[in-house]
Amino acid sequence: MLLSTVYRFQAGPNYARTLGPSAPPPCVCTYSAARGGSLTNTTVYANQTADAYKEFRQDKISVWDLRVEKTVKFGNAARLRLFLDGFNLLNSYAAETITVATGPAFQQPTAILGPRTGRVGFRLVW
Repeated sequence: MLLSTVYRFQAGPNYARTLGPSAPPPCVCTYSAARGGSLTNTTVYANQTADAYKEFRQDKISVWDLRVEKTVKFGNAARLRLFLDGFNLLNSYAAETITVATGPAFQQPTAILGPRTGRVGFRLVW
């Protein structure tokens, strides 16, 4: 019988609120931070202070996975490996990514860590 486990902790990265400045179509405007001089292809931080990027932090992710495995021999040539996997056993419900753009969706999760799940399987080795 083989028992193996993995614990993963990931600190949430810092982020800052962003916005995409725009100008009315008849305006022939320039913006010093524009990519390629185009306002439609520009994203800037909403708060330009030195600590703006440290203002927010994404969720911390803590995941514990477990595998139980048993090998059964069939003669000299074949083995059957039976296994049971458990994923996210702590049932963490952290947001993996969030929206950082200014607007009604600001800080809304775009991906959430999957729930507690399991897998049963086998592997034939000969």
